[in-house]
Amino acid sequence: MSKGMKRLFAAVPMLALSALAPSRAATRSSIDSLMEELSAVRRFTEAAVSPDGTRVAWVESLAISVTDLGPPAAPPWRMTKDTSAGPYVERDIAWSPDGSRLAFLSDWEKAGQLQLYVVAAGGGAARKLTSLAGAVAQPRWSPDGTAIALLVIDGSARAAGPLEPGAAKIGVIEEQVLEQRITLVDVASGGARPLSPADLYVYEYDWSPDGRSFAATAAHGSGDNNWYVAESRPPRAKRGPSSNPPSSNRPCRSPPPAGRRTARRSPSSAG
Repeated sequence: MSKGMKRLFAAVPMLALSALAPSRAATRSSIDSLMEELSAVRRFTEAAVSPDGTRVAWVESLAISVTDLGPPAAPPWRMTKDTSAGPYVERDIAWSPDGSRLAFLSDWEKAGQLQLYVVAAGGGAARKLTSLAGAVAQPRWSPDGTAIALLVIDGSARAAGPLEPGAAKIGVIEEQVLEQRITLVDVASGGARPLSPADLYVYEYDWSPDGRSFAATAAHGSGDNNWYVAESRPPRAKRGPSSNPPSSNRPCRSPPPAGRRTARRSPSSAG
């Protein structure tokens, strides 16, 4: 092969690469632009208005902020720990009955292990109340503000729920029944004690208006291993009694003086 032909064949790949270069640059530019847009998205996962309606707290990108609702408009302030040392989970915000404090869950102390904290509504250092080992969820203040109830699965390495990840099981696999129990935390001392029966899995609960009892949705046995997927279909009007099996969740106690009644919501049957 002549030297001229060799030079021609060598030039063809170079021309192909030079033609691809603008395309690759355009792809990188599109990806960079997309990543910038995604990083600018603000993700709000929770919001809670104070009992007196003067403030609202919310969780944005795993951090809790608060702002005043009344005029004059004030900029929101960060309620909790600075995340510059690393991302912390902050969730499940709950106002005290008088609106002076905010309870929340966070894994500040140990990654993956949520604990209960309380912070003044005006800001300041948050106080850690619990040293639990297991899944923790749904803090609820007592009506008098002296205690906070939680749902706790003692010894569980994962949060409850059908979409929560769990550790891989190896070796001899057997079922381990872990019950989610109502646990009461004293706000002054931080002392915690379980209240609901040890063989009962509590899904949801609410305080009675006088703070002396709870309404709850619960079941015996393992409560986190039987989940159903419902098929979404257009609703159809139908006369007569419902054929759905009796089911209820999200209990809510009525206010005084009719504190003995319980409101329940009946969801559609799962298929």
